[in-house]
Amino acid sequence: MLTSPASFAIDNLKLNSNLNYGSDSLDGALITGSDAQSGFVAGKPNYVIIYGEGCFNSKRQARRTVELYNKYRPQVHFVVVDLDVPRSPEQQQLVKQYYKGLYPLCPRIGRTWHPAL
Repeated sequence: MLTSPASFAIDNLKLNSNLNYGSDSLDGALITGSDAQSGFVAGKPNYVIIYGEGCFNSKRQARRTVELYNKYRPQVHFVVVDLDVPRSPEQQQLVKQYYKGLYPLCPRIGRTWHPAL
């Protein structure tokens, strides 16, 4: 668990409408939103996606993440970490703690949350 969580949440998650799901092309940020440099928030479950922009599997997981966001945003804090852009200190800590060289990575941190999928 992180010891100094951020106090703000990413909001208005949107999927990049130009994603090519058939290739590992670089299509830009997969997910956009306001306050995209946020990190872990204490007191509620956190869904974190760590991805690379040119990863075929990351694109599919990004689509799934936005679907989950639309369904669970009142109950769950969503954190988006794009490995291809500069990261906030909070996001750097998440990458250091959870990222082991494979992506997409989607750890759930904090209180228990099991979406009915």
